[in-house]
Amino acid sequence: MSTRRGLLVGGVSFVASFALELWIALPQGLSTRFFGVPLGTSIHTLLPILGGSDSGSYLGAALDLQDGHMSSAHLWVLNLWPPGMPVLLATMIKLGGGASPILPMVILLCVLWSITMAAATLLLFSRGGFITIVAFAVLWIASPIFTAWTIHNGVLGSDGLATALGSLVAIALLWVSTAQRAKRPRYALYIGVGACLAALAYLRIMWFYAVPAALGALLAIVVIRLIVLRLRGRRGEISNGRRGYLEWGALALTFVILCAPWTIYVGKVLHPGNYQWSTGDYQWAQLWTPPKTLTAEGGGFIIAGGGTWPCEVDPQECATLRSEELPTKHPYGGSKPNTFHRFELDAVVAAVTHPIAFIGNRFNYSMRTWLSTPGETVGTFGNVGFGLITLLCFFLSIGLLVAASARRRAGPLLVLLILAANVGVLWLTHFETRYVVPLQAMSVVVVALWAAPLEGKFWVWIAARRTRGVEGSTANSTADALADNPPSNSE
Repeated sequence: MSTRRGLLVGGVSFVASFALELWIALPQGLSTRFFGVPLGTSIHTLLPILGGSDSGSYLGAALDLQDGHMSSAHLWVLNLWPPGMPVLLATMIKLGGGASPILPMVILLCVLWSITMAAATLLLFSRGGFITIVAFAVLWIASPIFTAWTIHNGVLGSDGLATALGSLVAIALLWVSTAQRAKRPRYALYIGVGACLAALAYLRIMWFYAVPAALGALLAIVVIRLIVLRLRGRRGEISNGRRGYLEWGALALTFVILCAPWTIYVGKVLHPGNYQWSTGDYQWAQLWTPPKTLTAEGGGFIIAGGGTWPCEVDPQECATLRSEELPTKHPYGGSKPNTFHRFELDAVVAAVTHPIAFIGNRFNYSMRTWLSTPGETVGTFGNVGFGLITLLCFFLSIGLLVAASARRRAGPLLVLLILAANVGVLWLTHFETRYVVPLQAMSVVVVALWAAPLEGKFWVWIAARRTRGVEGSTANSTADALADNPPSNSE
């Protein structure tokens, strides 16, 4: 496809997607789907409406950043989550002269989702997937992934941004694995993907754990392969792959460099000597906390999401920890790195020593989460139809990525590792319906990019049949004409 035609297709897709998403986000022009508040709602009016939700916590921390210091009431936000959303909201408030960041966030969400839609449309169109584009657009825009959470209660949250960026990363990694090899290294593309992964880490703590795990696994696989090639004396393959190693190295290095500033700040200023982005025993102690205590702390959603799974998997260890540890170390007591590591280790040990119970428990909660509407409580099962479609896409995408990885394609392998790492993080903590939204969207992207070439081959087959039919009809007509009017022999 020519550059001009590609720009036209991508541009039309972006404009159409942006207009539709903005219309969905602002159904009555000046009102929003975000708790039904008008666009002109002031920040101080908005804060009581949001209460103790993630959005309210982000906004409160952003206001503190506006004042140049973080109050003790919001310091826990930076103890538990990365600084991406508070910094982003604080920037929008400052640029808007103190106005509510709702409208800028709606526009930013629609822009990012439209860029992702345009990139997917361009790639699908180039592969002949015309029907696939329509099906993808319906699943992408008209689905609960977008309407039920991203532009509803999630406007001031990080999930909508993470979903768009995660899908864009998947598109880029899958494209680079199938595109023709460029004459020069495509460092800009790999650096851009690394920057997107770093942005995801700054937005969602789950991605901060998942991306390094995926990159570390990819590095281990590459090192093992290089050792095997060297032992077999196949140095030529090592030399031929040097450019690819440098490109993937640029991706990983970009991620590390962009994440380094906050890591250093945490270890030197926020929590001297402790470089973890998420500190304290907040999320790990809750794994062993009695449901009554969690409910009293407003943690009913944690129980619904299987957040006390170690007690279900290993009741004996649970009873021991509750009697010896929890009475003196409250799970919401702040930063206690030693306790954090203790509870973390105990949870992992419970999973390893009780694998069947652990897998059964987490698979059960995975299904309950996947079939519920994003933003609602786990187990409400208000999204069964769409959930089944995306669940099928998820399992199908895993199979497709495994098959592509077996053909030594690093792009699909990294997407597979990212999906697996995200699932791993969820399995070790607790589920919320919005946590699986990026996985649902990425799965749809993978399946659409796989289906488009198949559809393209179908259209080629149809065209070939028509061509053969026309040629056969022409040949028959010619034969009939010759039979009716045989050529005469001239002397």
